[in-house]
Amino acid sequence: MDAKRSVQGGSKVYDELLLEWNWVNNPNWVEPVKRETKAEMKEMRMRVKVEMKRLAMEVAAAAEFDITKKGAI
Repeated sequence: MDAKRSVQGGSKVYDELLLEWNWVNNPNWVEPVKRETKAEMKEMRMRVKVEMKRLAMEVAAAAEFDITKKGAI
């Protein structure tokens, strides 16, 4: 499989061709679920952290608190 994946200049990437072939020729085939890599999970955690901080700042601004100072809450 590695040799097939390394071929350059094909009509499509080998994995896409294999996926299409399985869809057409194997009636019981189920597409595998993509698992997130560690880098993708870390990026998602960072985005959530930034979003939570932004929401906290908005809530504090609406309540007229300065959460950037310690002991403000």
